[in-house]
Amino acid sequence: MPIKLKRDKRLDVFQAYLVEGANFCGEFEIPLVGNTNVVPELMVPFSVAMSKEFKPKHPERLFVHFFENDYKFLAFARNPKRYLKRLKKYAGIVATDLSIYFDLPRALKPSQTFYSRALTYFCQQNGLTVVPLVRFDKDEFSYRFLFDGIRNPQSLFVSPYGCQDDEQSRKIFYDGLVKMIDKLRPKTILFFGKMPEEMKAYCQMKNIEVAEYKVNTRGNKISSRITIKNDISDLPLFAK
Repeated sequence: MPIKLKRDKRLDVFQAYLVEGANFCGEFEIPLVGNTNVVPELMVPFSVAMSKEFKPKHPERLFVHFFENDYKFLAFARNPKRYLKRLKKYAGIVATDLSIYFDLPRALKPSQTFYSRALTYFCQQNGLTVVPLVRFDKDEFSYRFLFDGIRNPQSLFVSPYGCQDDEQSRKIFYDGLVKMIDKLRPKTILFFGKMPEEMKAYCQMKNIEVAEYKVNTRGNKISSRITIKNDISDLPLFAK
């Protein structure tokens, strides 16, 4: 059932406005978000995109992503209305990547997924193109909700950011990726980094396209889709 808000916005301490009019699904009532077939070519971190020093000549060619430490976009998660005008200058955004730490208490893990979807829904309702995203976890409990809120996805982002420190973390990530593929069957997986060849082979077997991104951690931190042949420095993105 769509949620109905009380008139007095001061009472909305749980940010219910984010999911006004949304439909919910699953045991934990995760908001259902929309899909897109967009495959970004160039992306920039939220913290860079919002900085005063960052002045791209063609922001409409850039997507904004949240593959960075949560504290860098916590202000957006708490008050996304404040950033809508600036974000609309860009081509779109990747869904907010709220972390689900392996040692996070179980009570909080569904909440992180709920707010990630809620922010996605809110931004979509306010005219932003948003590419949905999923996270993975080592706890089987989490798979009761991790993929909720996404149905029949076209483009779907995954990121190994924060999951590559050791062999166990990598195994958890790729085990989760296989579960996601088998359950959601997206048309295209957008991978923030370079996907291992065996995983690409698995995607090919499932008739799923893969778009990989060259992660840039220096300068303006613009990451590009690997299929782009131009060097980023050659693109007329910045005013001189």
